[in-house]
Amino acid sequence: MVEQQLEEFIQAEGMSVKAVCEACAAAQNDESHMHIAAIDYLVASTEYEAFMQLAYDHACMAAYEPNELTAWDPEAEAAGEAAVAVEAAA
Repeated sequence: MVEQQLEEFIQAEGMSVKAVCEACAAAQNDESHMHIAAIDYLVASTEYEAFMQLAYDHACMAAYEPNELTAWDPEAEAAGEAAVAVEAAA
């Protein structure tokens, strides 16, 4: 379904698949890191190494368990205490 919509978009815009892939890769590698996550998915669908990195990142996020140094405490942050815990960990 997504592939079909992407192909229709590419045709409607008069672009090539190669040009879209190159633009996504360039945006993904941009040092500003302003690309959206969707680009990661598009690139991962065309490059095995990018797919494996995306799978690894998802596995790491799924296995993440916050502890007292990494857990977000909105009350402490509002009081300005969150930075202290991070500085103490460094």
